[in-house]
Amino acid sequence: MTFARFSSWCAYLAALTGLAYSVTFVATTDDDTRFGEGLEGAFLLAGGVLAVAVFAALHQRVREREPGFALLGLLLGAGGGFGAAIHGAYQLALAVESLDAEDLPNAIDPRGFLTFGVTGAAVALFALLLEGRLRVVGLVFAALLLILWIGRLVGGDADDAALLVPAALAGLLAHPLWYVLVGRALGRATP
Repeated sequence: MTFARFSSWCAYLAALTGLAYSVTFVATTDDDTRFGEGLEGAFLLAGGVLAVAVFAALHQRVREREPGFALLGLLLGAGGGFGAAIHGAYQLALAVESLDAEDLPNAIDPRGFLTFGVTGAAVALFALLLEGRLRVVGLVFAALLLILWIGRLVGGDADDAALLVPAALAGLLAHPLWYVLVGRALGRATP
């Protein structure tokens, strides 16, 4: 298996785990909080790790044209992916251990800085280095991620209507579409 094929599959799986995370987040009720948060954490953890492989492949794809920006995008994407994975692992650990810390911001990823802010910067950077639909969808996805991070940063709650709309658009449309398009592009690069 080539890295291009591997990263293409990682992109498809990242689309699937992102969609599963979003659906689980919306479907979780107060009655099944532990179980729902455990699922959310597992999906976020898996999606973060998968995203690192996708950003590495995007770096390979554009590094000859813009090596500095490609490296910056890789570093931001890896930071955001690992941040999301750590955030998910923390959330999963809280659910498994039945700890009550859900009102505290995650110390590693406060208010989604890595998950939303840094990942949004990486997606925007790679989107600007790509063309066509990848560029447009990537920029929309990046803008939604940055809106989510800023909304959480200023104290917005996940249940606030001002954050629900961009969260739904990002999680149910932009995230899966971006990763499916990237997966297709990477898959076509396979010999």
